[in-house]
Amino acid sequence: MGDVVPLNQMLKHPLIFYFGYGYLAKSIVLQKQGLFDRAREYIAQYADLGWYEHATDEDIQEIERFKGLAVANGYAVDLLSGNKEILKEYNEFLQENDEETLPGLITIFEAANINEWNIDEYYSYIPDRLETFSSFEDLGNRVYYVKLLHQLAIYNINQQRYGVAINDILNYLQTAVIMDLYREFITTIAMFETVRPFATTKQLTKYQNILQGVYSHEKNISSYIYADDICSFQSRC
Repeated sequence: MGDVVPLNQMLKHPLIFYFGYGYLAKSIVLQKQGLFDRAREYIAQYADLGWYEHATDEDIQEIERFKGLAVANGYAVDLLSGNKEILKEYNEFLQENDEETLPGLITIFEAANINEWNIDEYYSYIPDRLETFSSFEDLGNRVYYVKLLHQLAIYNINQQRYGVAINDILNYLQTAVIMDLYREFITTIAMFETVRPFATTKQLTKYQNILQGVYSHEKNISSYIYADDICSFQSRC
């Protein structure tokens, strides 16, 4: 028999990562199901991984990283469950943690849409930042960008800013075509059709051009890349 290779030498990440990621994945599933109290239980698990014995410097880095994710995701669960009082505090947290900006903004507007909040004081600076977000080239941030556009479109429809919502939808569609995100593309077409009567001639032309681009695309529309929320969070781990 050959030499036995220790488990920690066979793994891509330190062993503590897999403990933390398991709790993280479970908390996200529960959050998406609206089971916020149970999600908090799992957030508490990866917020404190200090029980891990004989931690190396690399292990400690992972422990601290999950602790930071727990703070961000704790805010997210509180907001989604309707705690509007922490919105200012969360916004300040995002300003101090650039890597959380895009997923954080998605959470803010998803919470607003779920709880029927008007948060125009936080929306007012979003349009100026969309151009920056659209320039991100890595897959993780591109996925976050289209998810933000999706939530902004819903928010603007709820605020009866149909022209702005249509622009969000068109930008979403355009990006979805480039990234082959066809599941999202189909969903957003349905959203566009609900506000089509409010579209200008210019917006309708852009919509038709986007669809024309899909028809001429060399790939079959049934093939798509779909990065779910857990994969998105993994890119931050």
